[in-house]
Amino acid sequence: MDFDPLLPYLPEGDFIPLLKKWLEHEKFELILHRPRATKLGDFRPPRKGNIAKITLNSNLGPYQFLTTLTHEIAHLKVWNAHARRAAPHGLEWKTVFGEMLQELAHYQTWPE
Repeated sequence: MDFDPLLPYLPEGDFIPLLKKWLEHEKFELILHRPRATKLGDFRPPRKGNIAKITLNSNLGPYQFLTTLTHEIAHLKVWNAHARRAAPHGLEWKTVFGEMLQELAHYQTWPE
């Protein structure tokens, strides 16, 4: 995956190595979407031979963008590990997302 298009949306700092680590074995399409009133992003499982999709609103602030991207990557990882056997925000997802947030917190200082 080419991460260069994400650079304008991410906070200052080099998050690319962390994103590469999280995504090195994942296949998906990332779509920057026009702003939506009801959601910041979403994960769509693969359908009929297509790859999974993650959409993110293009108007998010840098930290909101990174947090939402992390949220959706957690959905991707849980889907790839458990498919329909795991609830969207169930125990498996909470575990993966929590681990990713901890890694992110140690990786970068967040604004107050």
